Amino acid sequence: MQETATQIYSILAGLEQYSPYFFAVFYFLGHVWWFFLPFLFFPNYRGKYLDYMITKFVISKPNVVLEIKLPREVTKPVRAMENVMNTLFSIYDAPGDWKEKYFEGKIVLRMSFEIVGIDGVPHFYVRCPRAARKIVESAFFSQYPEVEIFEVPDYADAVPHDIPNDDWDLWGCEFKAMAKSDVYPIKTYESFFEENIDTKEEKRFDPISTLLENMTLLERGEQLWIQIIAKPVASVDAEDNYFKRGREEIDRLLGRKAEKKADIYDDLPMIIRIWVLIAKILFPSFYTGDEDQKKQEDEFPLEFRLTQGEREVISAIERKISKTCFHSTVRFLYVARREKFSGAAKGYAISHFSQFATQNLNRFKPHNTTKLQAPEIARLRRLYLKKRNMFMRYYYRELSYGDRLFMNNVTPTAFLASSEELATLFHFPGVGVVPNTSIGRVPTKKAAPPSSLPIGE
Repeated sequence: MQETATQIYSILAGLEQYSPYFFAVFYFLGHVWWFFLPFLFFPNYRGKYLDYMITKFVISKPNVVLEIKLPREVTKPVRAMENVMNTLFSIYDAPGDWKEKYFEGKIVLRMSFEIVGIDGVPHFYVRCPRAARKIVESAFFSQYPEVEIFEVPDYADAVPHDIPNDDWDLWGCEFKAMAKSDVYPIKTYESFFEENIDTKEEKRFDPISTLLENMTLLERGEQLWIQIIAKPVASVDAEDNYFKRGREEIDRLLGRKAEKKADIYDDLPMIIRIWVLIAKILFPSFYTGDEDQKKQEDEFPLEFRLTQGEREVISAIERKISKTCFHSTVRFLYVARREKFSGAAKGYAISHFSQFATQNLNRFKPHNTTKLQAPEIARLRRLYLKKRNMFMRYYYRELSYGDRLFMNNVTPTAFLASSEELATLFHFPGVGVVPNTSIGRVPTKKAAPPSSLPIGE
């Protein structure tokens, strides 16, 4: 070892006589090499630091779980729930500058709209920041004045937090609306309902009826949880400029960019354009087809050559990007005691979300399930960890794998959902749609007090 060190120093001594500056630089780096380590590991530790600050910020904002008890009759259209979602967008608070981002971990807070079946009884919940409770209540009361809203304990606390264990088991997944770009909408309530003021809402078909009927089939010891997490997002480049992305997709479908560069000869040098013009004169047969096609396109613009289905797709994209939008995650959990656990129950949610699929627009598909994939190495341990992670993500209402949106790209299962799509996934059915009496409803109709009622001093 000493011989090696002696050889190294002899080599450096030899270099010194040729270039003394080299030895000085080497000597300097040998004493301050540690100074460059933070810059080397900055990208990795930056993400971990921001995760820590974001978690600290979210924990400092307590949440409340509100249960909504439905009225006996829901006669308002689903459009009323879309107005509720538009009102709830007001909790949006811009993330702020870099100081708030790095020193406070400030992010836009999220809400969770949840449809839960516990022992055969469906429930409707909204989990929101406690500071936004009055906004949530006023939004629902403005459209559904007959509902009742109560603060209740979190139903997820009623099951052991160490699930899966010897007594309880679960199956879960997240749904990914990414069959196409998320500027394509799913099938919304306008495709299910006929908006006619002469027809009562409860007499129309409601896609949520299948889900609620399946929930009533659950036995004691079985629970089915569905959460739709929504985080308001502004159409700006710093967050998600979905309006720009939508317009680019429409331009691509219309071929507008191709039309701007239809004449490729405009970008060529003048001498080459002259030779092309001479070639067109000498050999007109080679260019007749192109000129006829260009003439046809000038007479009939692309907008008039679209099929009815293509027009509907473009119209659907335009309608979505014109509305208020949210970054959303849809998550499903089937929790049950082991003696009651039924593998067929996982199909309840999958069949429900398949109703919103269309071939020309977008659709949901299960993603990140608790099903174990090959290889079989440490199978039981891997399965246990997947179920634990899924339960904790549901319990903390994480937007996909946490709010890791600081790098300006949405996580894989967080997709863009408009207020119209959220209203389609979460709304109140009428008695005619789901007549099952197990759904908790307000037994009597509430009315405002008379104006002549005396008020005590």
